[in-house]
Amino acid sequence: MALEQDITNLTLAANQLTETVTDKIGDIDSKVTAAEARMDNFIHNARSEYIRFTHYVALPEKVFIPALGLSENEIAQYTYDMPADYTPAKSDGTVCFADIVEFANGFNQVPLPDGMHAYLNLLVNVAGSVAATMHTKVHMLRLNTAQEAYHPHDSITEPFLLLGEEDNPIHDISGRDWGDKYQDRNQLKITNFYWRNYLSWTTLRVLNLGKRDLEIFGVGIEVRQ
Repeated sequence: MALEQDITNLTLAANQLTETVTDKIGDIDSKVTAAEARMDNFIHNARSEYIRFTHYVALPEKVFIPALGLSENEIAQYTYDMPADYTPAKSDGTVCFADIVEFANGFNQVPLPDGMHAYLNLLVNVAGSVAATMHTKVHMLRLNTAQEAYHPHDSITEPFLLLGEEDNPIHDISGRDWGDKYQDRNQLKITNFYWRNYLSWTTLRVLNLGKRDLEIFGVGIEVRQ
C-alpha cells in the first residue's frame, strides 16, 4: 500500500509540475506576443514620428541663384528639349541655377518604407525685404554623377525632375530677405524621390525660373508619412 501511495503521490506531483510548466510556457508566449506587438508599434511610430532630417547639408557658403524672370505661363511650358535648358541663363550670360552636391548621400541603398514620403527642407532667403514674404518658382533636378546627366532611374533621355503634389514640377519658394542669415524654411513634398542605388545620384540642381533672386543656406531631407 505504501508503494502504491508513493506512486500515486508521484503521479500527482508530476501532473502538477506539468501543469505549472504548461502555464509558464503560456505566460511566456503571451509576453513574447505582447513584446512583438510593442516592437511593431514602436517601428511604426518611429517611421512616422522619429525619422527627421535623416540627411542634412549645411552649405559652407550660401548659394546665390539669380532669377531667370520667366512668367507663370513660360514656367508652365518650360521643357528640357535642348542641352541649354538644363543650364538656364539670362541674355547677359548670368546663370540662373546652382548645384548642391551630396544632398542625398546615404539614401541610395535605403528602400523607401511603405507609407513614407520624402520631403526637402530648404533654408532660404528670397530677395525683397524683411517686412514682406516674397515668392519665386523653381525646378529641381537630381544629378546622376556617374553619367553626368539628369534623368529618371529608367531613362537617360528625360530630365529627372523632382515632382511635388499632383506631380507638379514647379515648386513655389517663399521667404524674406534676411541678408547674411536666414529665418525661413520651405518644406517640399517630393512624390518621385527614387531610392534606388542607381549610379549614385547625389547632386541637386535648383533652377530659379521665377522673378526673385534666391539664396539657399542648407538642404535637409526628411522621411515621414
